[in-house]
Amino acid sequence: MDERQVQDTSVPLTCGALVILADDLVGVQAPDGTLIVAARLGPGLVQAHAADGTLSIHWLDADFTTPMVVADVHSLAADQRLVSVWRCGPQGRRKLLGRRLAALQHHWAVELRPHGLLRVLQAEGSCWTFRINSVTHEVDPPWIEAPTDDSAEALVAADVACAAADRLTEVGGCITMVLRHFAVLVGGQKWAFSIR
Repeated sequence: MDERQVQDTSVPLTCGALVILADDLVGVQAPDGTLIVAARLGPGLVQAHAADGTLSIHWLDADFTTPMVVADVHSLAADQRLVSVWRCGPQGRRKLLGRRLAALQHHWAVELRPHGLLRVLQAEGSCWTFRINSVTHEVDPPWIEAPTDDSAEALVAADVACAAADRLTEVGGCITMVLRHFAVLVGGQKWAFSIR
């Protein structure tokens, strides 16, 4: 996440708010006692407020929850929500491709599934399934009538995920082409490269 749209810390942090670690901290102590540096934490999601004023924050990339003092975190812009993009294999394994910030009302997880299917999961539990048009590489909404607000936002989250996946595929394709060209230039030796 390159965008660090930090909000004024005087605004109270509500459950579901996105935060990042304050710049003056090196990291956070994980439940097992190890120090996890800020770069490996990723964004944090406020899960609860304790009676003493501390926050329970789940660090998404490090995948653990820890109590934090409000002064140790900075809130991302209040209108920003997280769209997490996952690639799912035929056996059901999931790999995180990345996360994007978007001006939405809910946090979303989008699973890119085999055969051009997208599963869009709202943090509150609702889900939608879309198909990707193989010609235009855009999401085809399955409804004919006007969508509800949540359905329309699910479609936006799916579009954000498709755009992110297309960028990753383009970058991976360019790297693969450069590496193949490099392998030809290195005196006919076979080199095996894997882009994952």
